[in-house]
Amino acid sequence: MLDTVFGLPTHALVVHAVVVLLPLAALGAVAVALVPALRRRYGTLVGLLTVAAVGSVPVATESGERLFARQSARFGPADVTEAGLMERHRELGEGLLPWALVLLAGVALVLVPPLLARRPERVPVAAGRPLAMPGPDTAAAGWTKPVALLGAAVTLVGAVLTVVMVVRIGHAGSEAAWERLDQPAAGSTR
Repeated sequence: MLDTVFGLPTHALVVHAVVVLLPLAALGAVAVALVPALRRRYGTLVGLLTVAAVGSVPVATESGERLFARQSARFGPADVTEAGLMERHRELGEGLLPWALVLLAGVALVLVPPLLARRPERVPVAAGRPLAMPGPDTAAAGWTKPVALLGAAVTLVGAVLTVVMVVRIGHAGSEAAWERLDQPAAGSTR
């Protein structure tokens, strides 16, 4: 993985994908889980957005690990506070992927069963050959409602906890990044 892009740490760039895409995916996932009309219209878009958002989490985590290793190699006795803040940010960041995967599982439980429940029906054609046409399968309809309810519940849990984690991680990261700005410059008197 690239450690820097145009001289900037990769983490500083990739983390924005997580901060923007994951809450957006969570919001969209809740909408399609709770409103069937939105699910039919925007389900595929939300599914793809969720996959992209969850896929960006390991990239941000790995690039953050590299940045942490590079920064912590330069720490001295005066950097104890910054090191502690970076460690807290790193620990919180490692806890995001499981909740993002819960969100992804919830979205899958919401979007996939209706697709599986639609089976082709055989309709006779004038030439005597059957034509496959999609239609509802009455035998499958019994299991889709409980799975949809489970999917909605899993989606809600994943969405709420993912957004909470993104906020906590982002706050800890910004504290770590900006901690030195609150410190007086070496040799200055305030």
